Amino acid sequence: MGKKIFFISRGRVEITANDGQTQHGILEDSDYFGNLSLILREKRTASVKALTYCEIFKLDRADFNRIKDEYPEFRDVLTKMSSEKTDKVSAHVLAGIVL
Repeated sequence: MGKKIFFISRGRVEITANDGQTQHGILEDSDYFGNLSLILREKRTASVKALTYCEIFKLDRADFNRIKDEYPEFRDVLTKMSSEKTDKVSAHVLAGIVL
């Protein structure tokens, strides 16, 4: 079960199914992952592997919930982020990928 959201500040990662062989896409600068698993409390069905040097920031569940509760405008940010990434996320969900 996901406990963190990861934000890619710099670098490229490959989304790989848990079998370690099936590749499901590339994430890069300004992309993020782990949000579906964290928000939906679903088990992750994929991993990421760094393809280049990466600078990645993480936000754990406790901090995520605290920020969400203390700063209502954070919900607007989440909504905007979700709508901007809808196509990419939808393709992953339809393929059974939860990061």
